[in-house]
Amino acid sequence: MRIPEYYGHVAPDGYRHLWTESLTRLSETHAPDDVFAEVRAVFNDKELVDLTMAISLINAWNRPGAGFSVEPGAVEV
Repeated sequence: MRIPEYYGHVAPDGYRHLWTESLTRLSETHAPDDVFAEVRAVFNDKELVDLTMAISLINAWNRPGAGFSVEPGAVEV
């Protein structure tokens, strides 16, 4: 898995995408060490933890929504 070409040379956004895809598709990617090394070289400890937690929370919210077939915007909070 590599950074999509549409990110061009904008490193932080491309690496955010790369890490997001690695964690979101964990059963396929197994969060490879080489991807971790790439994102680790771009983000400091706090940034990487914040990004990882954001990805984890969004994935956690999506699981019940997908399981219960909730349409985006259908639930008012």
